[in-house]
Amino acid sequence: MNLIIQEVSLDQIDLLLKVAKNSFVQTYQDQNNPEDMADYLERNFNKEELELELKDENSKFFIACLEDKAVGYFKLSFNKVHKLLKTDKAIKLERLYLLQSYIGRGIGKELMFKAIEVTKNNKVEYLWLGVWKENQKAIAFYQRWGFKIFSEEIFFLGEDAQEDWLMKKRIEINGE
Repeated sequence: MNLIIQEVSLDQIDLLLKVAKNSFVQTYQDQNNPEDMADYLERNFNKEELELELKDENSKFFIACLEDKAVGYFKLSFNKVHKLLKTDKAIKLERLYLLQSYIGRGIGKELMFKAIEVTKNNKVEYLWLGVWKENQKAIAFYQRWGFKIFSEEIFFLGEDAQEDWLMKKRIEINGE
């Protein structure tokens, strides 16, 4: 497997947009109302929005390419700290998605290794995220990585208010 994970540059926006949109649709289309999906995709998965996120110095995207095909990605946000973490040394893992046909090949594991590596390199105490309570596969994946539920919040997919678990993982820096 010739997997390459790299930080996304602005000239890769079309590649990122394609894998981001497709992986989101594949993950959630069967459990959600088509109108809510369309609304959310239109507002959050468009070139202008993605360009703003890529230009934001407080966020980084990483893309996984296998044989020159984008198969997954994740986003880290460096300025989103939850008050219940009781620290400002935290990074939010905002998105970690794979195209469905690539799940189970170890690519998600490699993306998580990279997210943790970036977190450690930034000498940050916690990596945290929000995950839809109905996404049992994702919850199990995060739990295998040592993430623990610490709270919940409402996430709006279009007009649909969905309950998310907030999960955190303490990051050991230099054996601490």
